[in-house]
Amino acid sequence: MKISFRRRVFPRLMRMWLDIVSIAESISYTDDCDAIIWAFDGSARFLVQAVYKTISFSGGLNLLSPLVSGILLFLPRFIHIFLWLLSNNKTLTRDKLAKRKNVEDKTCLSCNEPESACHQLFDCVVAKVCWSHLANIFHIESVSCWWVSNNRHKVMNCCSAALMWC
Repeated sequence: MKISFRRRVFPRLMRMWLDIVSIAESISYTDDCDAIIWAFDGSARFLVQAVYKTISFSGGLNLLSPLVSGILLFLPRFIHIFLWLLSNNKTLTRDKLAKRKNVEDKTCLSCNEPESACHQLFDCVVAKVCWSHLANIFHIESVSCWWVSNNRHKVMNCCSAALMWC
């Protein structure tokens, strides 16, 4: 079989294309019947319960890092979603909005500094006051040194996650 391209194909892309063709040619086809296998469950059978566990945060699919996922059992779903957005650098801040459209004011509403996720959560004067209040509640010098350090600090980690969401 000969395939021709209408446009010029760069050498790197042509090598990738030839790799795909060689993989396709190496597959041997049989007349056997196909079988559907559900890969998200140990039984390999499709169950609605398995789908629910797969797509929910309480199931086997770990969307966040193992350090953050340990505290998720104690948090509401909207904070789960916020932490996922935060861990993937997808929170909606003015610096990200400015990349999509023209934003006249890119500064933080509280302190007139350029707004970013890091600024909103840690560098803003309001955030610093909130973190210091949380540190005073737990009688520690800094919350950041205890954040997600181990399972002994689940209550403080839940409060920290809730504070970041707020």
